[in-house]
Amino acid sequence: MYFCKYSKDPACDRKYIGASSEEIRQGPAAPKSLIRPGLIGVLTGVTFPHLNPQMKDALMKKTLKTMVTALILATVVTLSYSTPASAAAKDEDAVKARVAEFIAAFNKGDAKLAATFFTDDAMLVNPVGISGKGNAEVEKIFAGDLASILKDTKMEMKVVEFRAVGKDAAWVELEHTVTGAKGPDGKAMPTLTFHVPTLMVKKGKNWQVAEARPYVYLPAPPAPKAMAPAAAAPAKK
Repeated sequence: MYFCKYSKDPACDRKYIGASSEEIRQGPAAPKSLIRPGLIGVLTGVTFPHLNPQMKDALMKKTLKTMVTALILATVVTLSYSTPASAAAKDEDAVKARVAEFIAAFNKGDAKLAATFFTDDAMLVNPVGISGKGNAEVEKIFAGDLASILKDTKMEMKVVEFRAVGKDAAWVELEHTVTGAKGPDGKAMPTLTFHVPTLMVKKGKNWQVAEARPYVYLPAPPAPKAMAPAAAAPAKK
């Protein structure tokens, strides 16, 4: 019998010659010391009641190794999916906080402080096409805007889209709302909404603007006029 090789009873084969199928199925009784399941048996339901201590120990160790390996793989897979998402969420929160600090400086009319939110080689193109590169030129553009169209205005800015680009960069779409602006004739203008596609990069612990190009949407063209129906051709005589 195949199970007799694991039994310590030398007469095992003789005992099971001519035995009933039920007796063969049950096999030789194992000592109680060998059928205690232990921790692995409790966890897996595997007890190996008919194995000798050496083989039972080997199988138990193999089962434990397989369980540990499966657990490690599951943990690695879970982390590989969750870590990038959680990192991107933290970066988005950091960018939103940085944008709030920037617009607070802008509302104070502090062009110099606002320019420090840009990198040393940043590029800015304002809605009327004036461009500047580097902190000094960005500050000059801000000072001009704050002395003219943005003078005595109240501004709000929010992140409407965030897309991570690699580890330390992000494409950010900002919405910049300006109330209280006045035209060249001194008359109050309606609320202005600027859309600001922005490239931001992480420098140390802070996010900086590397490039920004605010613009406004053009008004929608008028609907085309309905064409008059073509005149009917004269009937042939």
